[in-house]
Amino acid sequence: MSDAWVLSDEAQRCPAGRLPRYCTGSAHTADLHATVQRLRSFNRSVSHDLRGPLGAMGGAARLAIDAISRSDTSRALRLLTATARQADMLAGLVNDLLAMAEADEFSEADVPLDLAAHEALAQLAMSAPDGRAPVACVRIGPMPVALASAGLIRQVFVNLIGNALKFSSRAADPCVEVDATAGDDGIHVVVKDNGVGFDASAAATLFQPFHRLHGNDFPGSGVGLSLVKRIVERHGGRVWAQSLPGQGASFHFTIRAARQSPEGDNE
Repeated sequence: MSDAWVLSDEAQRCPAGRLPRYCTGSAHTADLHATVQRLRSFNRSVSHDLRGPLGAMGGAARLAIDAISRSDTSRALRLLTATARQADMLAGLVNDLLAMAEADEFSEADVPLDLAAHEALAQLAMSAPDGRAPVACVRIGPMPVALASAGLIRQVFVNLIGNALKFSSRAADPCVEVDATAGDDGIHVVVKDNGVGFDASAAATLFQPFHRLHGNDFPGSGVGLSLVKRIVERHGGRVWAQSLPGQGASFHFTIRAARQSPEGDNE
């Protein structure tokens, strides 16, 4: 991607005032245009996923200041501890996103998927106005260990569980379930809700940037699922969705299982 901006001998053959890549043929022009579009989409996706947690951290810090002013040091300590933990998680996420954007490979390790899902739920709870998960039940089952970037896979869960919470919030008994099974071709993860659902014919367009099936009925910018797709595919997996209107939705993705020790147990 960086060679798109190298003005070597091409610059000498390019008319004044024009970028070299725009005067060396339509293939180069198309390549540069695609690169710019990917960068714009990526930047918007990252902005979307950082805005909520940063706002929550600011809110928690203000509550901590208020608690200190009232000499409630116990509450202030809890709030500041949560804020520090959130800041550390965001710093790790930024590093992982940069690695994904700038390199073909990024750091992978054994990641217990159920732990990543619980961390994502805690991050969502902190972002909620009252600091609690906004549904009656979130069931996270035991899941296998994956080979992945812990920060990026946690962000996949943040987006998928966050969407499930949002679109099931109007159900009489809202519930979100997160499960995974291991098979010969890797791990299959499912995030399922009992919310409003969507028409099955729209499933193929869900992961396009800024595509919102429900318009302004629910808040959102329409970029979270596009980042989910990018992260999963960079891990060598695939992502898809299933639903019917009024019958909830299930979002699926696959990911590689962790390497096994000689004894056959996950490391």
